[in-house]
Amino acid sequence: MKYLQNVIREAMRLYHPAYSIISLHRRSDLLGPTADTFNPHRWDEWKPPLWEFIPFNHGPRICLGRNFGQFQLGYTLVRIFQEFEGIELVGLGKEGWTGEGKDGEQRIKIEMNTKMSEDIWVTLVKGGK
Repeated sequence: MKYLQNVIREAMRLYHPAYSIISLHRRSDLLGPTADTFNPHRWDEWKPPLWEFIPFNHGPRICLGRNFGQFQLGYTLVRIFQEFEGIELVGLGKEGWTGEGKDGEQRIKIEMNTKMSEDIWVTLVKGGK
């Protein structure tokens, strides 16, 4: 469960829906040169001070649904991993095309909130039971 929590924290750090929070969570002066890299193991040692990691805000404006949201995300991931042996990237874009001009890197689109700039197509690989 600890690794699952680390994966959730790292995903919230890198892909937060608020752009200003993404900027805070990707500061190389706080996280070093790997600030833009997905690394759940960083949470084994890194214990950020209160206002350096704020996926659900803090103080009087803290998200009331934070515990439920994290529980729901953890439960969903566990159920997916119980049913499937793996997840494979098929492609990016409207038709899942990965041809010339696509480098396979995920990009973030910034509007009123943040989201992936292209659709991400995956295949869930069913394991033999």
